[in-house]
Amino acid sequence: MATKFLNHNELEQIKGGLKMTYLGQLLFEDGRKEGRKEEQENTERER
Repeated sequence: MATKFLNHNELEQIKGGLKMTYLGQLLFEDGRKEGRKEEQENTERER
């Protein structure tokens, strides 16, 4: 349906934006996992 309103270049730009958003989500999740791991290690050291 989008091809009715957007040309190839515009679709490629949107595709790139979505990839960056997905990449951003992956990086964010990696950061959260690393933070949880560090917090768990710090908690175990305190015991």
